[in-house]
Amino acid sequence: MLLFFATNVAAKDVQSEISRALHGYTTYSESVEILARLEKQMPYENALDNAQVMAFKCWFSNVSTPNVISEYKQFLETAKPIIQQVNNLNLIQELAVCEANQEYTQGNYQKALEHLKPIINIPSLDEITSSKKLSIIALAHIVLNRIQLAKGNYQEAFDSAKTAYQLFEKVGNDYEKALALKEIADIHIALYNYELAIEQLQRAKLALTKFNEQEQYKVTDQLAYAYEEKGDLIKAIELYESIKKDVRRFESDNGYAYILIKLTELNIKLNSLSQAESYLNELNTLSVTDTGF
Repeated sequence: MLLFFATNVAAKDVQSEISRALHGYTTYSESVEILARLEKQMPYENALDNAQVMAFKCWFSNVSTPNVISEYKQFLETAKPIIQQVNNLNLIQELAVCEANQEYTQGNYQKALEHLKPIINIPSLDEITSSKKLSIIALAHIVLNRIQLAKGNYQEAFDSAKTAYQLFEKVGNDYEKALALKEIADIHIALYNYELAIEQLQRAKLALTKFNEQEQYKVTDQLAYAYEEKGDLIKAIELYESIKKDVRRFESDNGYAYILIKLTELNIKLNSLSQAESYLNELNTLSVTDTGF
């Protein structure tokens, strides 16, 4: 039975496997498994398949420490010739958007913008009919929105997030459209417009119910944070508690510790000390490796 399953998966088209992950139908760990399986089968007869796998892999790169940044740079040295060989502008630009996001993550905003400029500086979006091209431009605007938000340019951030939302709507990508609502909510939170943020997050939560379970609890986490910032600690606790089991199921001890810390802090603020102590006791049973804790 296992042999049949493995053979069946191996026969699947590379693009359809990648598309399933990018359109929100797989959890993070399932997406990592897809990547590992596709990489293991390289090189493919079709060079385009090799390029697609490399462009997909970029989004899983870790740039949190100097050591992994070095690994990421080595990956780029391998990936770029493979992608450039097929001379596919969409894949070249997809890699550029991913590079921009990785530079943004490191706080290198100017470098990130340099990657994005050729993609977002176009005369008219109305003239573009390719869904793939529009999706890449939309992703570029998501990254641009994050950069502008980090720089405190709230109107520019909102304009980019709105453009991304509209483009994802145009190409019929309901998953990315819902994620764009989360980006818009982040801007409202930064501007203390908590009611507007909550409205966007509730819309996103509803839209994400047909996608993978991880996205559902991630948006609930963001919704809980919005209520927390608003000052409605009881509602925030209710929401954090509602995703506790899912976080334990899908995340490492580090991810689960985040929820327990939130619940401990909020209960202390409400003077519910015995409840706070129970979360703290559970926290002490975890093997937390993240130095941020």
